[in-house]
Amino acid sequence: MHKKGTILVEAMVAIGLSVLFISALMTFYLTGTQGNMASAKREQALFYAEEGLQAVRSLSFSDILATETGTLTFTGNKWTLASGSPETLTGNFTRSLQITSATRSETCELDPVGTIVDPDTFEITSTVNWTDATGSPRSVSLTSLRTNWVEPTGPCFAPEQASRVSIDFSISSWYGGRDLRDVYIINNGTSDVIIDKVLMTWNNANLIQQVFFDTDAFWTSTGAISPDGEQPSGTLLDGTNETIEGGITEMKKIKFNAAMDGATMTISLIFSDGSNKTSDPFMPD
Repeated sequence: MHKKGTILVEAMVAIGLSVLFISALMTFYLTGTQGNMASAKREQALFYAEEGLQAVRSLSFSDILATETGTLTFTGNKWTLASGSPETLTGNFTRSLQITSATRSETCELDPVGTIVDPDTFEITSTVNWTDATGSPRSVSLTSLRTNWVEPTGPCFAPEQASRVSIDFSISSWYGGRDLRDVYIINNGTSDVIIDKVLMTWNNANLIQQVFFDTDAFWTSTGAISPDGEQPSGTLLDGTNETIEGGITEMKKIKFNAAMDGATMTISLIFSDGSNKTSDPFMPD
């Protein structure tokens, strides 16, 4: 009888241990399953967040807008961006895009408290939200920059103004022997350039009296600009700043005090950013 009782106790202990083992195994399995599900959810969320960044990168810079809550749609094989509510994605995720103009320091370094608002750089944050299996809210965010390299307009990335300009003197000629005409300034870009100063050279002792761009007087020897009076070759003429829009502008009248037939000329344009464009030597007809 004692032996039977011992066997019964041992059997009950074995059953209890088995129950504990199975319970622990089930807990481990369920925990692992939940962990795998959570990991899969996070991976899907990261994919959606990265997709948001890539979609904005695919847009033309002019189609990107600053917004606290940007939403994306994919139609006609391309993405479009608008302001609105967060978009709902497959798997009970939501995605929103925050797009702001980047700020920079005086040396053009990215700086969240910088004083220069960069019109050529957007900071993009793509945020995806979801609820996990326990009902807790979750989110992931990815951040990137988008810079306007094609036609920058701000001070940090815009090419030198001189690099956008060419001087065409191929049909230049003297009118009445003293007025140089048909010299054309070509702005090959889409943003304006500003001519701050002009320097011209010629190989005689005559003096320059006037420089016009189209009908605008840039410098005259009798005007209240620097320097005053008729000037010899090689003088820096600090005239009234001339804005040159995209396209062609004529230096319509460059007038001298005496006949210039046979003179060899050069023209240097100094722009408001300090850059310089100088023509090759030429001899007007």
